[in-house]
Amino acid sequence: MKKIIFPDDVGLFGEPHENSVEYQLKLGDEEFVLENYAKSLEAYQAALKYGGAYPDVYNKIGMIQNLLGRKKEALEAFQEALRLNPNYLDAIVNIGTVYADLGDEENAIASFKRALTLDPNNSEALFNLRLATTKETSAGGFNQIEFMIDIGKSYYDEGMYRQAVEKFKEVLKIKPNYHDVALLLANSYLQEGFYPLALNIYQEILMKKPEWDIVHINLGTLYYNMKEYEKAIRSWERALDLNADPDKVKVCIREAQEKMGKGE
Repeated sequence: MKKIIFPDDVGLFGEPHENSVEYQLKLGDEEFVLENYAKSLEAYQAALKYGGAYPDVYNKIGMIQNLLGRKKEALEAFQEALRLNPNYLDAIVNIGTVYADLGDEENAIASFKRALTLDPNNSEALFNLRLATTKETSAGGFNQIEFMIDIGKSYYDEGMYRQAVEKFKEVLKIKPNYHDVALLLANSYLQEGFYPLALNIYQEILMKKPEWDIVHINLGTLYYNMKEYEKAIRSWERALDLNADPDKVKVCIREAQEKMGKGE
């Protein structure tokens, strides 16, 4: 849900003023991705102060409170999100996760089942319901890591890149050398516009797997979006040297060359 921006809400350079909902939400999202949770929470709470009392804002506040270990505050935020929108799927799943952490299996299971009535294929609800109702672990027939990756991929495919980022980061905390997941994380950052974070990960991957052509292609796309066209061209040319599919890559190179020729 977006608030209409009138001229008085916009600063000199076309950016919303600091005391606007839009500015605080953007700041909160940026700090959240950077794991500056205290600053992110402060920004979201400021958004509420300036009139952004939306279910999504309360859901984000609940997520941060949970990450900070404040379960009671997290429950209160998720409950407020659900008061505003009883069918808000993310908040239903998130409140179930908090109940599970608190050992309240009854409410946890009820929340995950409620989520599945709204979306029977919701990967995260299925995953958490299974954890809440069984004693299975990755040592049995259930591969927890791969399931978490599937959840992250589902978020990515739906354009929910912030959620995808968090899921891929969870996997990498368990398996830090999982390069395929690191690539997915970098791609999510790229889609979100967090270019420095994506750049760092692409470069780290290439230090270990310098001949991975898809990383060179994505790195070229990153540089292109940053308007660093020479670097983009070099990355794509390197991908061609590694036998990447030439059709699309050559088109990208030509587009970058045209941008350079126009001085853009």
